[in-house]
Amino acid sequence: KMHYSAEKTASIREKYDPAFDPDKARSWFKTDMTAVPKMALRLVFNSVASVNQVNKLADHYRDKYGLQDKDIAFFGMSQGGAIATYAAIARKEPCAGVVNHSGMFFGFARAKSKPDVLMIRGEDDNILCDNKSKWKKFFVAPEGALRRLKRRSIPVTEIVCSHLGHDMNDESLAHATEFLADAFRVPVSEAV
Repeated sequence: KMHYSAEKTASIREKYDPAFDPDKARSWFKTDMTAVPKMALRLVFNSVASVNQVNKLADHYRDKYGLQDKDIAFFGMSQGGAIATYAAIARKEPCAGVVNHSGMFFGFARAKSKPDVLMIRGEDDNILCDNKSKWKKFFVAPEGALRRLKRRSIPVTEIVCSHLGHDMNDESLAHATEFLADAFRVPVSEAV
């Protein structure tokens, strides 16, 4: 049984990074909308450095342990969810699956492979769902990500967790566990 709590995560973060400031946290793209045109061009040509680095790392461990792409899954939260999705569709062969938790998918990129994607978000997610700007709503809103994935014929399932913000909880992680256990064809009781 998973025992996750935001408080536990915060205490771990404080222990290892007491100066953590979410406003200064690293991200793979600027969150202001002026960065979108430049990012779009990089996505179109599958040349976002962090996505390529994630795939190089995945290839390294795949080769090191004699695995195949179908033995790899990607999981990311928020911008990490976007990286996970872009990395997975940039691969020549499909991976086992992708969990994009509270993340987005802007589109633009060409899908070389079409793995199963699980999009999980909180009903109260103010980052993804409270978009006062029409541009932010167009690019970040969950319904846009779903539409863009479906338009590329990428199999996608959406899970919306009630009373969850831009965070993870036991329910959302249970959905992710079930999805990945199914992707790897492992009974959930053995996966937890």
